[in-house]
Amino acid sequence: KNSPQRFQLNQFHIKQKLFIFGERVPFFINTDFFKKLREKQRWFKSDITKGNKQQNIILNNKYKIGVNICFENGFSEIAREQKMAGADFIVNVSNDSSFQSKKELRYQETSSVFRAIENRINYIRSTNVGLTEIINPQGVIISKIKPFTENYLYNTIKISSQNNLTLFDKYGYLFVYILAMVYLLFVFKALWRCLIYKFCCG
Repeated sequence: KNSPQRFQLNQFHIKQKLFIFGERVPFFINTDFFKKLREKQRWFKSDITKGNKQQNIILNNKYKIGVNICFENGFSEIAREQKMAGADFIVNVSNDSSFQSKKELRYQETSSVFRAIENRINYIRSTNVGLTEIINPQGVIISKIKPFTENYLYNTIKISSQNNLTLFDKYGYLFVYILAMVYLLFVFKALWRCLIYKFCCG
């Protein structure tokens, strides 16, 4: 018999955000009840080790691909790190078979659109039963497959320039932090006035 062909896996992305209960159980509720629930739902018997390092996949020794697995598309910092690491486009691979409602699928789609706009980058989603689609850097869905439909997508995308960094790419949540600090200053000022008024006027 011919021996099976051996190959070496030298590029991979380890999921950084694990799905609660399905892939990890918080330590404070990791009881016998949840262990039995895992077995009943055919979840993983033990927690998966999450990745802690961002690594883009190199295609044809030319293009860098950022990878999001499942609901990692809901975390903007992951896509931002991939863009800053030189990703030419981002691919989201997701098993959406647990979602029987189109509302959950629309949430996944909306999250992906935001990631494309935030980073001005092409975002490609590949799912088994969900919304498989190609989203351009402006957040426009240029091609898609309807949910629960067996089909394939073929299209051409224009690779974004690495010099095309957005404000979010450069500064992340800095603007949000500044707004939060300004808000806290106004709250502190209002509380201070109340204390002064109470002390002076009784």
